[in-house]
Amino acid sequence: MTSSSAFFEPGRTYARADGPAAIPQVFRCDQVAPHPVTRDPHAHGFIAPAADAAEWEHTSLTAFAWGRGWEDVTPEPDEPDTSDSAAFFAEAFEQIAGELQEAGVIWPGELVIYHGELPEYRALYLADVCECEGCDKDDVQYVLRTQDGIAVLRNVRREAITPARIA
Repeated sequence: MTSSSAFFEPGRTYARADGPAAIPQVFRCDQVAPHPVTRDPHAHGFIAPAADAAEWEHTSLTAFAWGRGWEDVTPEPDEPDTSDSAAFFAEAFEQIAGELQEAGVIWPGELVIYHGELPEYRALYLADVCECEGCDKDDVQYVLRTQDGIAVLRNVRREAITPARIA
């Protein structure tokens, strides 16, 4: 299947070979985030030689890499999931997040659970105060980072995150 998107997409797998002598590669895109200075998109994920799936390495690919002929090879599901597991998970996640919700400031570097409007981003992150131009300066907003410090979401409101404190 050939991707019709303008850039790598999280959750998709891509393959390419530059030419007849090139080693075919596979790239699994886990997230896309803007560069902190240039704002150019960077796809973060894992890359491996197509012949050896045991050799996965973390990498970040740019728009230049995208233009080098990556083909979307993500297998499509055989049949849609009709179980209630996804709905049950979403409901349970909301309930747990609601029970843990605490008023007050979240400190920079604190581990948080994101339970906002973007269900595909619901996970654990490190929170930091967001000070970009898009933030509402009268209301503290947060940037959510991976354990590696990569910014995943910006302009996140306090109501969308819960401290992941362990009792």
